[in-house]
Amino acid sequence: MAFEMVGTGAMVSELEIRRAEKRIGVIFPPEYREFLLKYNGGRPVAKYFQIPESEFRNVGKVLDFFGLDDPVESCNIDWNCEVYKKRIPSGFLPIACEDGGNIVCIRSAPPDLGAIYYWNHDFEGASLSYKSLYKISSSLNEFLTNLVPAGDIR
Repeated sequence: MAFEMVGTGAMVSELEIRRAEKRIGVIFPPEYREFLLKYNGGRPVAKYFQIPESEFRNVGKVLDFFGLDDPVESCNIDWNCEVYKKRIPSGFLPIACEDGGNIVCIRSAPPDLGAIYYWNHDFEGASLSYKSLYKISSSLNEFLTNLVPAGDIR
């Protein structure tokens, strides 16, 4: 199944992306920059994914991908970076959400630059910890390609 999005955001430019990076204090991985230029957030049609290393749950569901200057505050990348900056370890950028507060992140720093992680807020502690993060894909494009409809999830 080819990746499809609905409810995408207004088109953004490279200049707007650079301004957002400066505000947030991070350089977006190349695949995420391409994603923002093409979609600028939205809702995927096929939205389910596997969480391979989680002992708590093995399936996730993308509700929304965050965009730049989204009129819905909770769908705005800037707002999410601010909300999660002291909750998610540095080097992880929140890019999408699930119902209930779990987040899909992209690794914004080496060694795993561009890899996709699932952050489970149920394991959030008083200090930042990697135990609430689960690697779900080596790249954003791989993650998008592997999203499936509800009937196809195992």
